[in-house]
Amino acid sequence: MARIRLIAGGVLAAAFLTLGAACGADDPAQLIAKARTDLERGDVPAAVSSLGRAIAADPAQKEAYLLLASVRFHQGEVPEAILELTRALALEPTDVSALALRGVAFMELGEPQHALVDFDRAVQTDPKDLRARLMRGEARASLDMHREALADADVLVGGASDNDLLGQALRLRGRIRLRLGNLDGGIADLTRLIDIAPEGADAYVERGRAHGAAGRYEDALRDFRRALDVQPADPSPWLLIAQLYLAQDRLDEARKALDEASARLPDQPRLRLMRGGLEARAGDVARAREDLEEAIRTAGDDAQVAEQAKLLLRQLLGR
Repeated sequence: MARIRLIAGGVLAAAFLTLGAACGADDPAQLIAKARTDLERGDVPAAVSSLGRAIAADPAQKEAYLLLASVRFHQGEVPEAILELTRALALEPTDVSALALRGVAFMELGEPQHALVDFDRAVQTDPKDLRARLMRGEARASLDMHREALADADVLVGGASDNDLLGQALRLRGRIRLRLGNLDGGIADLTRLIDIAPEGADAYVERGRAHGAAGRYEDALRDFRRALDVQPADPSPWLLIAQLYLAQDRLDEARKALDEASARLPDQPRLRLMRGGLEARAGDVARAREDLEEAIRTAGDDAQVAEQAKLLLRQLLGR
C-alpha cells in the first residue's frame, strides 16, 4: 500500500495544478484559488470551507471536487474522498486524474477489483499516462493477474522517462517475475533498480530473497548485509541471515545472527520460533521448548507462526 500512496502523490499534484486562477470576488474560481493558498499555508479547515462555498456557488466545479477529494484522502477520510471523486467524474467521466485517484482510494480500502475498473478506464482514456498504467499493474498484481500486470510493467520499463517512474516499474516487474518463478529475470530487474537507487534497503532484501530461493546463499548474505548497511535502523535482515544459515546447517552462525536480531528487535514471536527451531536442531530440548511455547503464547493474530511453533513442539516432544 505504501507504493500505491507514493504513486498517488503524482496524481494528487497533477489534480492540484489543474485548478484555475482567481477571478471575480464571488466567483468559484477565486474560492478555489484561495483554497490552494490556504493549503499551501497548512490551513486545511479554511481550504475546506472555501471549497464548500465554491461548490455551493456552482455545483459544476469539477476542480473543487478534485481538490476536496485530495484533502479528504490525506486526512484519511477515504470513503469521503471517493464520494467527491465520484461527483467530479459525474461531470467529466473520462478525467484521468479523478479515475486514477479514485482507484488509489479503492486500493486503500482493500477493494482492488473496484480500483482496477477505474485504472482500466484511465489507461483506455490515455494510454500514454504511465502512472495510471503503473497503478493498474499494481492492482492487477494484487489480484494475482500476473501476466496482465507483467504486460503493464513491460510497457512502463520501456517508456519511463525518469528514474523515479523507472524504479517503480522495475520493482513491479521484478516482483511479478519472481512470483512467476523467473528468478534470474526478477534479480536482473532488482539489480537495475539498485543501480538507479542504491540507497533503497528493501531492494537488497528482495534481491537477497531471490538469491536465496535460487540457492545462491553467499549472494543472498551479501544483499542482506548491504541492506543493514544502507538502513541500520531496521534490523529485520538479521532474521533473514539467520534463516539462510539455518538452511545450510550453520547453527553457530545462525545463533549469532539471532543474537544480533534479539539485541535490536522486540522479542517478537517469529524470533522465538526461529530460536526454538535452532535449539531443537542443536539438541537443547529444554530451551527449544521454552522458545516454542513462548512463540505460541505471543503469536496473537499471526496464525502461521503459531501453527509452525505447534508443529515443531509436537515433533520435539514426540507427540
